Amino acid sequence: MKSLLAGFLVILVMLFMVSSCATVSTEQPEPLAPGGLRLLGAQFTEMTRIRQNAKYPLEIKFESDGNIEVRRACLYWDNIGPNCFGVKGVSFGERIIRTDVATPTAGYYVMKCYVLYVRNGNTIRSNMVESPVEIK
Repeated sequence: MKSLLAGFLVILVMLFMVSSCATVSTEQPEPLAPGGLRLLGAQFTEMTRIRQNAKYPLEIKFESDGNIEVRRACLYWDNIGPNCFGVKGVSFGERIIRTDVATPTAGYYVMKCYVLYVRNGNTIRSNMVESPVEIK
């Protein structure tokens, strides 16, 4: 009886281990569509002390299918926004979009960023990337 119970427990543990491995996502991002753009991250170039109610340069990392016309960069500060800003430049060699962003009042925020770009003559919204930011 003990060996039957031990065997049953071993089978249950093995089933649990197999099922937990099945839930791990190994999914790769979908390939970019022709003329597509995907954001990879966003960060302030001056990460020392971000002050409230000021403008700071923001760099947005991306990948694209060719040279893309980026119109605006838009941000949410937690659920405040979107606030959109003109793009100062796009470097396809570095794969960075540069813009200046106005900060809100002091606090801890999750900055959510997306860009508006042109594809096939239409303005398209990119995916959104997030970054925690402390504003003093």
